[in-house]
Amino acid sequence: MKKVKNLYHFMKENKNINGIRVENEINLNEKEINENNNNINNQNDKIKKFNILNSNISNTFNFHSDYINQIILLKDGRIASSSNDKSIIIYNKINYSIQLQIKNLDDCVYNIIQGSNDNIYASIGNGTISIFKLTSLTTYEKIQTFKIHNDRVRKIIELKDGRFASCSKDKTIQIWEFNNNELIIYHIFNQDNSISCILESNENEIISTPEGNGSINFWNINESLIISKISKIECNWSWNNLKKSLNDIIIVGGIKYIYLINNYDLINKIEIKNDCYSLYCLNNGNILTGHGNGYIKQWNLDNNELKFIEEKKVHDNYAIRVISQLKNDLISSGSEDKKFKIHKA
Repeated sequence: MKKVKNLYHFMKENKNINGIRVENEINLNEKEINENNNNINNQNDKIKKFNILNSNISNTFNFHSDYINQIILLKDGRIASSSNDKSIIIYNKINYSIQLQIKNLDDCVYNIIQGSNDNIYASIGNGTISIFKLTSLTTYEKIQTFKIHNDRVRKIIELKDGRFASCSKDKTIQIWEFNNNELIIYHIFNQDNSISCILESNENEIISTPEGNGSINFWNINESLIISKISKIECNWSWNNLKKSLNDIIIVGGIKYIYLINNYDLINKIEIKNDCYSLYCLNNGNILTGHGNGYIKQWNLDNNELKFIEEKKVHDNYAIRVISQLKNDLISSGSEDKKFKIHKA
């Protein structure tokens, strides 16, 4: 399918353009998004601190031949990873052996998510997005690949209303859905900088972070308008540098600072020695950050302040591209050293 150019001028009408339907009026029923298995609701099970310094690396995987870009927990309890080696691997949840491998994709696989429909959505380096249906534990069906951006697709997220958003090095954010073999693009947002990451912060609102020097923008999803922006922000290309804490503070990992945002205002910035490439909000409210020198750091977020707790070098001198929490006592990390590790507290 061909990409729609100058889409904004078509927003007031419904048209079919090369098989792509464009709509402005959107009346979708809000879908209930299933939480991943790692969202633990029992407060008594929460640990006060994930003890990085005393953690053991229980598993190290070298199945990928290039940088590890994403690690996610699937709804059935299995782990999936994506890599610059143009592949996605899904692991057996008992012994972590390879159970399914989707390989020989068109380019690097940056971000992967599992949608509320259980399909796997993958952002690809050549501007395309691929959708896969897991037909069994060891088989899959490729549903579609479509080109939606003109450059690397950094991040895909599923919105609360069931649509999807993606951001790219081509300086755009696109709101879309793919149903019944039809790609529907609702909006395209243009930004001055390449975009590294996006996050749905509130209803009908998306935050975007820049790649390089730029601004953090707050977008109204349905009106294609910037609600607010925070200028003079410097971030790298990471698609894992933007999270929302348990107390609704927006955390952005940058090149020289970690930024804290509340109600469109920059409330604090913490100077760091090594660039932050990834971050994760633990179930207990603490924050983990992954850095360019192979270290993971743990922070406590309290009263709009980020207080350093501890750090540990867990990878060689390479950037940690992704951190995720698998269980209360299990943390995973993936790095440019081509290794995917599981850390047990």
